[in-house]
Amino acid sequence: MNLLFVGMFLYGLQVIRGMPMDRYPNIPFGEVHVYTAFPGASAEESERLVTEKLEDALRGMAHIDFVRSVSSAGASELFIKFEDDSDYDRLYDDSRLRLLGAQSQLPTVNGRPLAPRISKLETDAWLPVIQINLAAKDPAKAPSHRRMVTLVEELQSRLEPLAGVKRVQIHGANQDQFALELDPAALERHRVTLADVAQALGAAGQAPPAGVLATPQGEVHLRVDARWRTRDDLMQVVIRRDGVGSLLRVGDLADHAASGEQRIEGAVILSVNGSPTVITQVLKYDRASAIEVKAAAVAETEAFVAAHAADGISAVYTNDSAIRVEESVGVLGWNLLQDVFLVTLTLALFISWRSAILALLIIYLAQLLPVQWMTGVVPAALAAPLIALGELQLTAAG
Repeated sequence: MNLLFVGMFLYGLQVIRGMPMDRYPNIPFGEVHVYTAFPGASAEESERLVTEKLEDALRGMAHIDFVRSVSSAGASELFIKFEDDSDYDRLYDDSRLRLLGAQSQLPTVNGRPLAPRISKLETDAWLPVIQINLAAKDPAKAPSHRRMVTLVEELQSRLEPLAGVKRVQIHGANQDQFALELDPAALERHRVTLADVAQALGAAGQAPPAGVLATPQGEVHLRVDARWRTRDDLMQVVIRRDGVGSLLRVGDLADHAASGEQRIEGAVILSVNGSPTVITQVLKYDRASAIEVKAAAVAETEAFVAAHAADGISAVYTNDSAIRVEESVGVLGWNLLQDVFLVTLTLALFISWRSAILALLIIYLAQLLPVQWMTGVVPAALAAPLIALGELQLTAAG
């Protein structure tokens, strides 16, 4: 019997090391957020071409309390609230299938339909494990916003494969658009319509397939990046071929003084310590430890910053929930040590040391097992008999 108690104690020590730790539990609210970026579109176009299409896809679905939408310049957002006490997971899967089924009805950008980003609204949507702000060391020599977005997306691809990481969200990755102004007189002179120009630009901006690459993870379909990277690339797009060697290009129709890059209306500008920044938020799975996820994310970020030292960037860590978790665990551990010392001393004064140690092990397990049962580590069918056995042994020792 004593060997059984010692085994139970060792098992408890092993299990407590693997228990998940988080500042706040991840509580589902039965709500889904759908975000669709539509660069260059006005609020009216986002409403008519995106929001209404997605709302129609959800029409008639059971157990939906309401659907709220926000259409703005360059983006469409839907908030889907399910009825309370319904099967949130099943409803999320059903709504996701409906929304993805409507993707073919959405406008295309660079030859591809818009892709709605569908996510559950849970506690971790507002309370990430840690927030990583990528910014320039010297604000006067800050990389361009486009370069910062590229770096953050690369960092995202390195953080998401880490153990325990559910997803990495990016905020502040504003997009620029190139406003192409056409000269009406040139259009009239060359007998070209706006539809002709739009068709030529759409065909030139597509990414044609280039083949298939076999990897250990499966087949990867390759596409040639045919997007325009400079102003000259856009101006050289051919609108029409007139005779032998005579080409009509976008540059022949453009108003060059009025054309240029512009920040998309409604974009958000973020900064940290006086320097422009782009933010990544690290979210974890329910069973993962916030302390371990934070440590892995910080180590990976530091390695990333060191590898891109030429860009002059640094990482500023904010919203670190692991700090409070570590402080709480430290207080809990100190209180537990005090309890162990006082209980051991009390039992030793009134009963033998041998019985005191055995009883102390059972008391310790009796306090630990309910916590393990509540967190799902130990099933109730196993926890209840062990707790009862501990109380029985304590009674026998007395």
